Amino acid sequence: MATKLLLVSQEKVHAAVNGATKILYYFANTMAKRGYEVVVIYPTKECPESDPNLDKSVKFYNLNYLDIGDFKSTRRRHSILDFILKHRCKKSLKHLRWGELSDKIEYVVDKEKPDVIIPFFAHVSAQILFNKNYEIPVLQMYHTHPKVYHTPAKIFNKKSKDMAILFNHCVKKLSYLQLFFPSFAEFMRTYYKGKTRIIHNPVKIPPVQVDLTQTKKKIIYLSRIDKNKGQNILIEAFALIAKSYPDWEVLLYGDFEPQNYRAVINELISKHGLERQVRIMGVTNNPTEAFLQADIGAYTSSFEGFPLGLSEALAIGLPCLGLKSATGINELIKDRENGLLCESNQVDVARKLTILMNNQPLRVKYGNNARLSMQNYSEELFLAKWDALIDDALSEKSCKK
Repeated sequence: MATKLLLVSQEKVHAAVNGATKILYYFANTMAKRGYEVVVIYPTKECPESDPNLDKSVKFYNLNYLDIGDFKSTRRRHSILDFILKHRCKKSLKHLRWGELSDKIEYVVDKEKPDVIIPFFAHVSAQILFNKNYEIPVLQMYHTHPKVYHTPAKIFNKKSKDMAILFNHCVKKLSYLQLFFPSFAEFMRTYYKGKTRIIHNPVKIPPVQVDLTQTKKKIIYLSRIDKNKGQNILIEAFALIAKSYPDWEVLLYGDFEPQNYRAVINELISKHGLERQVRIMGVTNNPTEAFLQADIGAYTSSFEGFPLGLSEALAIGLPCLGLKSATGINELIKDRENGLLCESNQVDVARKLTILMNNQPLRVKYGNNARLSMQNYSEELFLAKWDALIDDALSEKSCKK
């Protein structure tokens, strides 16, 4: 019998273009094609009966439209700690729609009887595990640095955030925690004493490589456009050198999130008179073609999980720069090997940009190294590591019986 995986995600999945959503569809469809039985559930306003982005063999439940009738949970706990947390974190649980979604997820679990449950976010794990016990292995995916969810928090400290208390409590119930890099696992030791597995996102090495022997005078940043991604830092840095490089352009690809951040970026471009040198390109369905038109990738995020845009740029052979302090970025960019790491200020970003802009042989060298470095994050390795994790979790479950 095929191993059945239940993948549980969040709202705003359908038609979203963020990295976690791309991984959800890739993981569900690929695992189904490789022989797993896959069920995907998430609450959404769209596609009540099916999600067109999922393979036809993947079963889909929209929790918003799921009628569970008079279903009663058989997994609720009634410990003193859960009682206290239920009242302490009342607002957070309401925000997560815990009372509604927790029972709907349990209903699907009872109906589908999966071998493994894989939540895609920490708040989804809270929906599944808070005040409930499951004998099924729960393997948590994290799509960002875990510091987004976990901060020091104490139940009886009024200054502690409810959501952090909730996440710190629920993470202890996981069978495994999947993280991108060893440094992320090191961070989590404060909050999680269980088993972790380091599994990167899959990086597809394209058959084509960017031609860096032909200078196009273009710097690309392909990612979601928001404050954390730091497009403003790149614009401010480029403004310091733009007059010395009038033929060079900065191309910003991606959607604005939130949309009102567009005004911030437009105002910044106007302030520095960069309307002809900084271009907002929008979302592209062909990132490979966009990267082929560039000379340099610039990724000035404040932090990342596993940055898909950066990994795609490196895989196609673009030399890239990013902030030395940015988690995820500083894992993929090896300073003075496949790109340059910068201090967290516009002056140093501008200085490192000029190093790459002025030195074509260096761009070629870093670009070749960039493409080679992404072989450590191949699709084959990603899938092999997930196969091993699922097998280990099921073997451990068998041993406990």
